Amino acid sequence: MCMGAGVLAVSAPVQASDAPDNDSDWNSSKKKDDDKKRKEEDKKREEEQKKDEEKRKDEEKKRKKEKEKEKEREKDKDKDKRNNNEQSSDTPTDKNAVVVYYTPGDKNWPAAEKIIDEVNKKYPKLKITKVPNDTPTGRMSLKQIEDVYKIKDHGDITATFEAFVLVSKGDQRMVEESFEAVCERVLGEAKLKGKLSVDIASYVKEVFGPTATTVTCAQALDATDYYLIQVDKKDVGWVANGFHHITCPICIDTQFLVALKSPGLTVVDMRPVRWLERRGVRLEKPEVEKFFKQFNGRTPQESAKPVDGISGATTTTTAYVNTINEIMQEIIKREKP
Repeated sequence: MCMGAGVLAVSAPVQASDAPDNDSDWNSSKKKDDDKKRKEEDKKREEEQKKDEEKRKDEEKKRKKEKEKEKEREKDKDKDKRNNNEQSSDTPTDKNAVVVYYTPGDKNWPAAEKIIDEVNKKYPKLKITKVPNDTPTGRMSLKQIEDVYKIKDHGDITATFEAFVLVSKGDQRMVEESFEAVCERVLGEAKLKGKLSVDIASYVKEVFGPTATTVTCAQALDATDYYLIQVDKKDVGWVANGFHHITCPICIDTQFLVALKSPGLTVVDMRPVRWLERRGVRLEKPEVEKFFKQFNGRTPQESAKPVDGISGATTTTTAYVNTINEIMQEIIKREKP
């Protein structure tokens, strides 16, 4: 049938499925974003939990280490208690007491210990205590000794006496070299002090000739003796039995003979009466002769002339130089009319 005027055409109804679904797309996108966010948050939580776990484990390790250290400290304390009787005498107050600090594991210690034991066997009066310096008490005691004696360079072995300290480190082996000599001083076995008697007449004839005679000018128990030398009743020179007391209780006094020729008071001979030593060990003859040879030909005008000292024996070197200069000045006074 044909539609006439005034009749509207009606189109077929639109199905719901055919309309655009914008809300559904938005919901789907939001869901994806939420899922992604949740995953990121979950991952972050896992990482934080992992960090917390690692931190907990580190703290647990630290606690274990601290406990181990505490156990070691307790062991050291127990060790110190067991050695308390020996440790109590770390600072020698008895003149026969000797304390030797050593480093456990030091390659030089066995040889040094053998020397120490042999000296102790030879002189049983010595009260020798050996203290390892790797314990708290040993370290503290050694530190006190080093402070008292102003020892700046810590040694591998340190031997302490009532008024003396020997230190061995590297190539400098003072303990091994001088331990016995110092012990002899501590015990009074070494005759270090006082003026020894000498045969002046024989010395005078050897230096000035068989007809030389002496005129004694001055003698004293603890000072230099002076002798005027004559040949055919003419003054030809002087001989002095030089003596210098060294206050150090374990150092040897200085004593020597010197002959001076007049006029001019030139040194023509000089030789030791007491031996020379380095850290308690006697010097060999060649070194002694080399030292004394420097004084030959010396005159009062050369009192400031330098002398090659004995290495490791500064006190001895100074004592000889000062005493020979004093002798020359004293003889000048005696020659004045």
